[in-house]
Amino acid sequence: MCTVIATKGDTKRSLILRLIVRQKAEPCTMAPEILCKWMWRLFSFIFTLIQTTIARILLGIECYSKSEQPIARRASTSRADNKLCRNRCVGNNSKGTGFSDGENSASDYTGNVHKNTVDTARESVIGKLKTRTAKTGSRKQKTLNGPSGLPFLGCLHLLGGPGGPFQAFTEMSRKYGEIYTLKLGSFRCVVVSSYRLIKEVLVTRGKDFGGRPNFLRFHELFGGDRNNSLALCDWSELQKTRRALARSYCSPRSGSAQQGDIDRVASIETNRLIDVLGADEAISVRRGEEPLKPLLLTAVANMFTRYMCSSWFNYADPEFRRTVRIFDEIFWEINQGHAIDFLPWLSPFYENHMNRLRTWATDIRSFILEKIVNVRRSRLDPKNEVPRDFTDALLLHLDSPDTSLSWDHVIFELEDFLGGHSAIGNLVMLVLAHVVRHPEVQARIQAECDAARQRRNHRLADLADKPQMPYTEAVMWETLRISSSPIVPHVATRDTEVDGYAISKDTVVFLNNYELNFGEAYWGLGAENFNPERFLAQSKDPERGSWRLIKPAHFLPFSTGQRTCVGQRLVQTFTFATVAAIFSNYNVAAAEGVTSENLKAHLTPGCVALPPDTFHLVLTSRDEQKTLQVSDETCHI
Repeated sequence: MCTVIATKGDTKRSLILRLIVRQKAEPCTMAPEILCKWMWRLFSFIFTLIQTTIARILLGIECYSKSEQPIARRASTSRADNKLCRNRCVGNNSKGTGFSDGENSASDYTGNVHKNTVDTARESVIGKLKTRTAKTGSRKQKTLNGPSGLPFLGCLHLLGGPGGPFQAFTEMSRKYGEIYTLKLGSFRCVVVSSYRLIKEVLVTRGKDFGGRPNFLRFHELFGGDRNNSLALCDWSELQKTRRALARSYCSPRSGSAQQGDIDRVASIETNRLIDVLGADEAISVRRGEEPLKPLLLTAVANMFTRYMCSSWFNYADPEFRRTVRIFDEIFWEINQGHAIDFLPWLSPFYENHMNRLRTWATDIRSFILEKIVNVRRSRLDPKNEVPRDFTDALLLHLDSPDTSLSWDHVIFELEDFLGGHSAIGNLVMLVLAHVVRHPEVQARIQAECDAARQRRNHRLADLADKPQMPYTEAVMWETLRISSSPIVPHVATRDTEVDGYAISKDTVVFLNNYELNFGEAYWGLGAENFNPERFLAQSKDPERGSWRLIKPAHFLPFSTGQRTCVGQRLVQTFTFATVAAIFSNYNVAAAEGVTSENLKAHLTPGCVALPPDTFHLVLTSRDEQKTLQVSDETCHI
């Protein structure tokens, strides 16, 4: 091979020549990383050279086609052009006394006409490119900056740091500003990293950014068409209809019948959860020998099926537990990024992965059809104009003569909302993990729970106590802030602009809410620390306690605008009820072998989803602990 010692004065060319010349002389001592670096630079140089050559060929074709016009047409060149050419010919005369002779005059004239034509063609091409990238309509706009990418990969390599993609987006915003562009694989993307511009994208220009990324995985999870999903579909009239149907059940008004049903269901299922946790069958869960997460997910899934379908299932039902597990697998899957999302040509290498997604989708649909929908439809009375629940509302709308929904639309919408229980189960687990790492937080939550129980003489603190439990709710919001679950990317559905910068149709727009959740400009110093008090302020109403809850405008855990999460009321309600029920009855601690650092590893910002198999926790009954404490004190006396 060769030995290469690069000196300061070496050029790339001389280095490569010496490497070739000495190829057979002696063994190579060049470090592998240096060799790879030079090989990559050589590859990038060749790729750039090819691009430049193609551009020059295309430019030459256009120039040639213009220079080969008929003489009669060339002769009709404007006076200004003729004058310009004559001046150039005079300037080229070595004697400076005009044309030297007729032959030279003709050749100089022809050469200058050709040169002028080339200049005009070049200006035309450049003008078109500038117009295409810097104009929308007739108004000039600013051009976005951003990092340069690698061939085929774009800037994907910049997102693989330990902090995840959105922390990388934040780091890049320090260099390129609060809005910048980059290429991710085959996708043209823009990243927006400030509340002002995120609000412009989602609210002011929400109609221009109603699309979603066309990722192959999303299609597989929803019967081959991501538009079957409410969260992953493009904005359309169909989407408006589906959201309108869901709104009264998923975002009910305070005091409405639906809100009353939510409160009732939450109370029933949280009491049921505490009974199951206290049973002998759950002793291994309480001791931390088995995971708590499956039990929590089952409880919350029953909240959703009871409220939306008037159906509930036994905790030991194997089919129900398997379906709950699949929903959790899908929730984890959707919250992960895969290379195939931006490099669809990798699909042959993801065939097994795609088959697994199809199997999950098929199994969930089979369970919902067999155990819920078919049973309900056989008993449905079309004459009954008042639906009992969300399932009734969907089926009655499907049977109405002016419906715009198909059978698939109805089933997938029901699946979408039932799957929302996974978000709540994972969020509750994150709350528990944060509280375990901060014992003083657990003590304050339990103080609020105890006050609520004494005030109403109830077994559990529940939704009726929520106004008097601002700290518990602040813990939930702080968990959402720290988890910083990304807002689903939007896609421009037409040529538009943001902050005066041109955004072309089909551009994927990432809304960097990581910056909103951790930026010092929004939260001050120490934003990386868990501190629920950042959502609290002194109360002006003594009857509501010493503190009141405050929610900053830049805190957007459920997005905003026309595509805000329609199920956010359910998420907040059921999460609060579950957390309050657990801390009313149990002290929570890490299982044996689970350290604070182990828990911290699961609390990495950028994802509200936990792996299906995650950390274990120990639950100790507070009543039992009080009894033990009294016994110890008696013995001591």
